[in-house]
Amino acid sequence: RGKISALPLQSAEEENLLPSSFTDLFSSSVYIASTSKEINHDRSATGSYSVPRGAYSGVRPPLFIESADLNTYGSAIVRAKISEVDLEIRGGEIYWFLSNDGAAWNRVNVGEFLRFDNPDGRLLLWRAEILPSLGNELSFSLDRIRLDYRVRL
Repeated sequence: RGKISALPLQSAEEENLLPSSFTDLFSSSVYIASTSKEINHDRSATGSYSVPRGAYSGVRPPLFIESADLNTYGSAIVRAKISEVDLEIRGGEIYWFLSNDGAAWNRVNVGEFLRFDNPDGRLLLWRAEILPSLGNELSFSLDRIRLDYRVRL
């Protein structure tokens, strides 16, 4: 007799979610709502966001990059994760956040799904908070980000 393998059972909620993804190579700044003035955007065909070495150091407030709404469905975003980033950083740390309503920001780790507390949030936003290390010059380059998310049908 042949061996039968069963697929993992999905919860009723998971069956009503549409899997989606969004990848931005930053070839334009269309999807970025705001940036700190110290952050440069390279508008070449393979654009990136960066801070030139030496342009930002010492005890200063964090730098931010925040996306515009990436939800093209108009339905509630239930879960999301930052799947991949192309990032180089020296002299600092970067923290990632996701939101489905623009008010509550949830700190996340790359590769881990987040279930949003707001079940009706219809926005999909990501935010990077870049913190320089004390006494070091900050240098970073963000070239690509990919989000995977689940939309309620």
